[in-house]
Amino acid sequence: RNPLRSMPEPESASNDYKVFISYRRSDAAGHARALHRELSRRFDAGFAFFDRAGIEVGDDFPDRLRTAVEGCVVALILIGPGWLEARAADGSRRLDDPADFVRLEVALALGSGKVVIPVLIDDAPMPASGRLPEALEALARCDAFTLRGKDYEYERQLEDLVRQLARRTD
Repeated sequence: RNPLRSMPEPESASNDYKVFISYRRSDAAGHARALHRELSRRFDAGFAFFDRAGIEVGDDFPDRLRTAVEGCVVALILIGPGWLEARAADGSRRLDDPADFVRLEVALALGSGKVVIPVLIDDAPMPASGRLPEALEALARCDAFTLRGKDYEYERQLEDLVRQLARRTD
């Protein structure tokens, strides 16, 4: 059962985001923030959903995530070096927890027919389908984009990603 899918639609939440940025805070928070800042500068503040900017204190966090994923055109799944093997406090792999927010975001985007673009951060490998929970196996078939933090590559790669997002969200 997907807790994000079962929640009622909020009355006051509107969603005009074209892009949803999914990331694991322990793995790619800085990249997610920088990407959101750049997309907001090049398009407008409402172009991309980033939880730190799109969810206000007191909002229902899972509900806002669900609304943003369902309303987007493209879901960017930022995958850093520790994304696949991130661990919970009890030592279990977070992606294996059906209530893990990253898992829920990716599963909802895949299941609702969004354009899903894995963004491999700093040479993180693309996860093989056999290493993903069943609900996320389709992620391994999505063509990935690489974004490296090295200055000489980052700007060029970011330009390419922005061009592709502009084309996919038109």
